[in-house]
Amino acid sequence: MENRITTKELYGEDPHMRFTPEIKNSLYKLSKWAKIVGIAGMVFTVMTALPILFLGTALPAMPEEVETGTFINVIMVALLTFAFYLMYLLYHFASKMMIALKEDDENLTLVAIESLRKHYTLYGILMLVYIGMFALMFLFVILFGSSAL
Repeated sequence: MENRITTKELYGEDPHMRFTPEIKNSLYKLSKWAKIVGIAGMVFTVMTALPILFLGTALPAMPEEVETGTFINVIMVALLTFAFYLMYLLYHFASKMMIALKEDDENLTLVAIESLRKHYTLYGILMLVYIGMFALMFLFVILFGSSAL
């Protein structure tokens, strides 16, 4: 069996959690990657949203038979705004955690972890909605798919 040193043995009776240099190093690396992913996600989200937002300027040149799809555009912009917010929360976590590790600031560490908690909570909600939509589509295929034959 492996011999592990408990935090009580390492730090004594002090109830505060302390980060070892190895933990700080790992958190710093995690923060750097989270910052890169957050920035890239925000940039890609904006690059995806811009054509949707400016599609209205090209529509007058289109034939009248082509539907504008305004409702679809609104839904797409709303989903992209949600995606942008998720990436912003990841970026916020990364930037606050990097500062907190440099300055040994417990309050800033809490702010960073709270941003990460919000990110994963919203991501989990999005995943549940996505699974629910697939379940509904599966149900509709089972119920109404036989009528197509």
